[in-house]
Formats: sequence, structure tokens, C-alpha cells
Amino acid sequence: MKIYICLVSFLLFSFISFGQCPTTNILITSQAEIDNFAINYPNCTVLSHNIKIDQQNDAITNLHGFSLITSAQHIFIVNTDIENFIGLDNLEEVSHLALWFNVKLNNFYGLSSLQNMDRLESFLNVNLIDVSGMDSIQSINNINFFGNTSLNNISDFSFIEVLNSLTLGGNGLNTLNGLENLTKITEDLNINEEPIDNLDELANLQQIGGSLYITSNYQLQNINALSNLETLENAYIVENTILEDLIGLNSLHTVNEKLRIGFNHGLESLFGLINIASVEDLEIYENDNLRTLKGIESLTEITKRLLINDNPLLYNLEHISNVSPDELDDVIMINNTSLSICDFQLICDIIEEPGVYKVIQNNAPGCNSEEEVVLSCQDDFNDPDIDSIDSNDNLFASEFSYYPNPVSDLLTINVSEDFTYNKAIVFSLIGEKQFETSNDIIDFSSLSNGVYFVVIETVKESRTIKIIKE
Repeated sequence: MKIYICLVSFLLFSFISFGQCPTTNILITSQAEIDNFAINYPNCTVLSHNIKIDQQNDAITNLHGFSLITSAQHIFIVNTDIENFIGLDNLEEVSHLALWFNVKLNNFYGLSSLQNMDRLESFLNVNLIDVSGMDSIQSINNINFFGNTSLNNISDFSFIEVLNSLTLGGNGLNTLNGLENLTKITEDLNINEEPIDNLDELANLQQIGGSLYITSNYQLQNINALSNLETLENAYIVENTILEDLIGLNSLHTVNEKLRIGFNHGLESLFGLINIASVEDLEIYENDNLRTLKGIESLTEITKRLLINDNPLLYNLEHISNVSPDELDDVIMINNTSLSICDFQLICDIIEEPGVYKVIQNNAPGCNSEEEVVLSCQDDFNDPDIDSIDSNDNLFASEFSYYPNPVSDLLTINVSEDFTYNKAIVFSLIGEKQFETSNDIIDFSSLSNGVYFVVIETVKESRTIKIIKE
């Protein structure tokens, strides 16, 4: 009999505790509805359905009506006038806490009992200053903070060692203090439009299981702290306008999908990518001061797409010449106005491959069109004299020299007395005669940047050389 009474009592207690809670998702739009929550749902402690608090009818200034809740699934608090979370003092766990447009919210004071949270989302709470107030917090799996323009301190996140994902964007963070103990992110790391100048607090981060997005951080000077990362799904280093190099990615060897380097106007080379061996897509675009791809010489595999667009100072592609053409689907090279040297093995192999989609246009002469690249790759028009340009066993080669190459203004031709220099004829890459001269110092200053062929005539024979004007 006692056992029966105890069982009935337990079931009655369970019904009172849980059965009094909402059985569907609910929307609360006024302070009165919050105040009446405990009356309408007496003894409710565990919310198994979503609750959305969206200020519509009158100002919502406090959450006191939720004082009995200890556990919740999804709590959305939108467009209220709350300054803190007093009223949720007994909340110990929540799956998802989403905070949007709460203009008076300063911190997380009032969540003193909260221990575990799967997802914390804070959007456009423009007066949120820091994340203090969660004194008992032990774990957060996903953090997404965006547009909290007054947020300058996340030091209370220092307990975090592992996250599923981390997004920080458009806040007011000058440093990442609070992330010093973070060692692993199983999914994505996204840092966007934060006024930070380095990522030093991420020096203990050993692994990102998903993608890395470092974008639109206009004061970012270096990414040195990322030196432990070896593989990524995607890597986007985009619009970090004063970033000068990619040192910090020196351990990265594989990007399973896209490696995207764009709008980094301080970047002059790809130093830092020394160990990158394989990517699916390599996209390099809109880097105003990128002169060379030096730093990426270890890259041997691009499995889908090569895109090199709108890099006005980039003049050759020699540093990706180790890439195999076997798996490439697309090659797009557009608006690289200094790019005149394209006749490297990779490009020459691709240019003859009908299965590769190619767009080559608006680069410098020599790499200005697919037709120009074809001519440049045909071993200098298949002329046997041109074939001997780099041959040291040709008699003429031992009696002949020229410098500098590339040339800016004046090219000097030296021919031994035995051969006697006669004249030089300068042709464009597509065979159009530019001029001829009997001077052994040839003035290139009037010519556009690009590739030219110079026929050197002597009393005994002639020779054709390839000259790069820059």
C-alpha cells in the first residue's frame, strides 16, 4: 500500500512539474504575459517547447515571471527593453538562447545558475558590452555573435577549450582575450569585420574540423597564431586590407574545397603557404599589390578550379608550375594587367586540353588571350633558332649575350667580332613587327609591357630571343 501511495505521489509530482508547462511553442508579446506566465503554468520548471519573447504591444522590461524554469529547449528574446536576465536565475541548461535587437542589454547578469548551453546567439544587441554574469557556466558548444557594436570584452569565455563553431562578426572586439584556452573547433571558425590587429589569443588552437573564414578585418596585421592548423575544408582570407603575408598558415597542407585569397590589398606574395600541397579550388583575385605567387611552390594538386582575376601587379605564374593539370576542370585568368608570362608547363598543358574550360582575357600581351598563350607555348613558334635560345652547345650561343631580361628600357646585345652584329628586328608575340635598329643597345621604353621576340642578325647567321618588357 505504501509503495502504491509513493508511486501515485511521484506521478502526481511529475504531472504538476511538467504537465503544467506549455505543450506547444508559445509567443509572448507583452510584459503582462510574462508576469502571468507563472499563473498560467503553475509549477512549470522544464520547457520542452520553444518560447519566443517578442516585444510588440508594450515594453518588456524584465523576465521575473520565468523564475521557476530550470531547463529549456529554445528561448528567443527579440526586440525587448530588458537590461539583464533576472528572472531566469534558476535556469541551469538551455539548448538555444537567441538574443536579437535588445537595445538596453549590457551583459548576461541574471544567468548565474546556467551551466550548459548548446548554442548562444547574440545579434545586434548594440549596447552589450561583455559576456559577464554566467558565473556557473561550464560548457557552450556554439557561439554566434554578430553586430554587437559595443561588445569589447569576451574574457569570460576563458573556460572554453572546445567548440563546435565560433562566429564573431561586426562586434567591437579589439582583442580575442577569452579564447586563450581554445584548442579545438570541430566545425567552422568565422571572424569577420572585427577591429583586431592580430589573432594571438588563438595560439593554442590545434584543429579546425570545418572551414576558416578570416574576412573584412580592416586592421588585421597578421595571422601568425594559426600556425598549428594542418587541414581545412575551406580557407577564405578575404578583404583584410593591410595583411601583408599569410605566415601563420605555414603548417597547412590540405584544403579540401576552396582556398580563396581576395581583396587583400597589402598582400605582395603568398608567403606562409609553403606547405600547401592540395586544394580543390584555388581562387586569387583583387589583390592590388600581389606581384608574385611566391610561397605556394609546394602546391601540386588543384582538383577543380584555378581562378586568377584582377591582380594588377601580378606578372607571372611560375610558382604554380608544379601543379599537375590532370584533374583541373576550369582555368580562368582575367584582368591581370601585368600578367605577360604564362608559358609554364601547367598552363601549356592545360591550353591544349579540350576538356578544360578556359577563359583567358584582358591580361598583358603574351597572356592576353588563349591564342597568345598557345603561340607562347609552341616553343617560340617551333623555330629551330628559337629552340637553341638556352642551348650552351650552339656555337653562336658562346659568341652572344644580352641583358637585362626582363627589361624596362634598354636591352644590350653583345656579339663577338667573329660574327659582327648587323641589326635587330623586334616583333610582338603574335608576329607583328614593331621596329628594327642597327644599334646594339635597343630601346624598349616605347613598348607596352609584355613578351616580344627579337631577331638578332649578324654577318654569319641570325638568332631569335624572347624578351619580357616590364
